[in-house]
Amino acid sequence: MQGNDDYYYYSGNKKYSIPTIKIHGQNYYSLGNGAYIKSINVDSINGHALFRDGGSTTVTPRSDIFIYNNDLQKTKKFVKQGQKIKVDKTEVTGRGDSAQRWFKIAGTKGSNAQWLLWGDDSEYGYGNDTFAGNLFVRTRIED
Repeated sequence: MQGNDDYYYYSGNKKYSIPTIKIHGQNYYSLGNGAYIKSINVDSINGHALFRDGGSTTVTPRSDIFIYNNDLQKTKKFVKQGQKIKVDKTEVTGRGDSAQRWFKIAGTKGSNAQWLLWGDDSEYGYGNDTFAGNLFVRTRIED
């Protein structure tokens, strides 16, 4: 058995790695006391979307939404309702009642990064959160 930490999630703006153990060629998370769960069966941790280097986390807009630039200013570009977009990071801006959650479009970097607005951060991570904002969130973690 050997481990890696290429699985991660964001809480607020902090990135957390989740170590895995490879058993019979498959990645597992340790639950403690010798219990394990296959990583492909987990798509969120404490309501936070799970990412994997080489995996794919996608968001799908509930309606047409604008793309924002790295300064989080609205551009003229938009994503159509139902279009799947691969994302690789989430961030929160603001505090309290004005906190907003954003997803970064995968492959965009630095000053050219592009973002999609999920919505009110206070609603993220609770209950059926993957359907509460502007985007449906789906994680596919390939082994």
